[in-house]
Amino acid sequence: MTPLRWDRLHVLIVSYRRPSKVTTNCCTSVSDTPIKFDLQGYRIQNSMPPCVNAVIFYTVKGEKICSDPKTPWVDRRKKAPSTIIEKFSACFLFCYILIGVSGL
Repeated sequence: MTPLRWDRLHVLIVSYRRPSKVTTNCCTSVSDTPIKFDLQGYRIQNSMPPCVNAVIFYTVKGEKICSDPKTPWVDRRKKAPSTIIEKFSACFLFCYILIGVSGL
């Protein structure tokens, strides 16, 4: 019987890896059904398996809805949240200037 050599034992210990859990936090399928919920915003997701091309809409209740970017209603719904966010940003800036100038 040959004695164990430390250099080989070291390689065995270092090269052992535990399996890790891989999770996906993306849309793996999309819906073409129009959304009737109030929306807070959206994000565009590009395809990179297992994820697919999608527009992820965020509802005011915090839900995520994966929608097909090729359907006609998606473009119309994408315009609504950005308009709301732009109006809020403009009001925030105006209100900040108004309060800062008047000393309220």
